[in-house]
Amino acid sequence: MKTTIHVLASTLAVMALAGCSDNSRAPREALPVDFTSFVKTEVQKQAVDLQPVNINPLEFTFNDQSNEQAYDELFLQ
Repeated sequence: MKTTIHVLASTLAVMALAGCSDNSRAPREALPVDFTSFVKTEVQKQAVDLQPVNINPLEFTFNDQSNEQAYDELFLQ
C-alpha cells in the first residue's frame, strides 16, 4: 500500500511540475519563402566556396506542389 501511495504522489508531483513550464518565448516571425524559387537560386549558384544557408528562420511555401516540371529548367539543358 505504501508503494502505491509513493507512486501516486510521485505521479502527481510530476504532473504538477509539468504544468509549470514557461512558454513565454516570443513566437518566431514567419518569413514566407517560395520553396521552388529558393531551390532554383541555390542550385544555380556556381561558386565553389559557398557557405551553408541558414534556413531555420524561414517559413517555406510550396506553390508548385502540382507542377511536375517545376525544376526541369535546372536539370534539362
